[in-house]
Amino acid sequence: MKKLLKYDFLDNYTGIFLLNALVFFSIIGVSIFSKLDLYYNLYLKTFVIIFYCVLFMSLLLWIVLIILAILNSINKKLFSSQGYLTFCLPLSIDMILISKILINLFWIVISLSLFYVALFIGAVINPHMQDIIVNIYRFFLSNPLNAFLIHLDIFASIALSLIMFLFVLSLLNIGKIKKYRFIVGVFIYLGLQVLIGVITSIIWGLLPNFYTNYLNQLSLYNFLQISTNQTPNIILYILNISINAIQIIILYFIIRYLIKNKLELE
Repeated sequence: MKKLLKYDFLDNYTGIFLLNALVFFSIIGVSIFSKLDLYYNLYLKTFVIIFYCVLFMSLLLWIVLIILAILNSINKKLFSSQGYLTFCLPLSIDMILISKILINLFWIVISLSLFYVALFIGAVINPHMQDIIVNIYRFFLSNPLNAFLIHLDIFASIALSLIMFLFVLSLLNIGKIKKYRFIVGVFIYLGLQVLIGVITSIIWGLLPNFYTNYLNQLSLYNFLQISTNQTPNIILYILNISINAIQIIILYFIIRYLIKNKLELE
């Protein structure tokens, strides 16, 4: 499993680390130049604009590169001609699938960590940065448990998205769908989202009081509570994480069955 993780890491680390470096130094650059008196200096204003442009472009490219890395590590390494080599390794299906999920979560964890470090350094350099940055760090320091649960909730949601993506690719390759592959994949993904939403609504609809008291608040965006200095309810995050974990486990075993018993690589 370590070698599999190593190969996936070496395939994508250059571009991802380069874009993370651009995001990191763009935030630092914006913090430094925003601290200076820009009113009478056109050149400093130009530098700030350049750093903002680099920051936003780097974030967009990072999203694109992460998607390509996921496609490369899952679709290319499991369902293309390279799938033969992957499944011929002396590893169980579980080890292969888990390694694919872990390596993609690793990139997101590293990127998010560097982003927070850059925000922290930027706030130290320029204390007058946006209030949301100050509120985020005030929230982390005053509510470490909530901060941990928020990020665990985020990573559980990302892991669920990866599992759903893997499920869609499994169906496309088992069904040998080649024409309009992307469109069919999008419809399968959206259909799966709707199906999960309907099933979840039916289950919690059987417990109306429980839903009214807790679950209807799960739709609130996590960081909205941080930016407005509100204290989130811990039980909301625990419930959301539990719901995502159940969905991940169910989809994982379905994918495992499909790949083990139905997949025929060409």
